[in-house]
Amino acid sequence: MPQMRVEDAVRRNCEALLQQNVAQLMYDMTPQAAMKMMQVQAESPGGGTPALYGFDISGMTQEGDDYLFDVLFSGEQDFSVKARWRAIGDEWKLADFDIYPVEA
Repeated sequence: MPQMRVEDAVRRNCEALLQQNVAQLMYDMTPQAAMKMMQVQAESPGGGTPALYGFDISGMTQEGDDYLFDVLFSGEQDFSVKARWRAIGDEWKLADFDIYPVEA
């Protein structure tokens, strides 16, 4: 079981995204989530993540052993993420995610 609370792992991951800390982002993800992230970035206009200024964790639910977090990212282009976190060994890992546009 992880020593860190899942909420703290999610915050660390969100901060890493804001700071474009690729090493931390990859460390926090399962291989499947990392592949999905690379695919999303390759398909996005400009080939990457827009500049981000902040985030807000707006909700958390538990589904079996997984924790689902709703995170709103603000920046050049606002978007929302439904992130699935799972305990793998003694670490929390981002196992999957879905990105949604934010309606103005």
